[in-house]
Amino acid sequence: MIVRPFTDADLAAVTAIYADSVLHGTGTFELDVPSVEEMKSRLAAPVALGLPILIAEIDGQVAGYAYAGPYRLRAAYRFMVEDSIYVSEAFRGRGVGKALLDALLGACEALSPCTPPPVSSALASSMRRDGSSTPGATWSSCRRGWVWERPRLPMRPASTAVARG
Repeated sequence: MIVRPFTDADLAAVTAIYADSVLHGTGTFELDVPSVEEMKSRLAAPVALGLPILIAEIDGQVAGYAYAGPYRLRAAYRFMVEDSIYVSEAFRGRGVGKALLDALLGACEALSPCTPPPVSSALASSMRRDGSSTPGATWSSCRRGWVWERPRLPMRPASTAVARG
């Protein structure tokens, strides 16, 4: 597996991976699959801010992608970003998400003099095993750059929620 920067040649594969998440997942909060052109427009925001978009590739195929994007558009949030990681169903369970997260953290660290603590791979693995959402990352502003904030509450799919009457 190699992790490399995103190029426009990856748009169709990235759109297909995201489409699967829209159709079969709960994390996108979208009802309709965006077009390749819409995905290109969306990915332009991180690029314009100099934030990383990364591709995991296995045997010449795009296995997943990750990016750091703006957390909010208000000026007070200008030093905050959050991560998004999507892995193709065909490559899940092969360490693609972890490789992307590690590379994304490294790329974000390179943008800042503040260094985040490492994400617990045990936590990330256990969350993925029980169907929880991928542990998110929020980089918060500090005087000189970014600071890591751990996710406060892991989310579980509705099928594991307690029924209330």
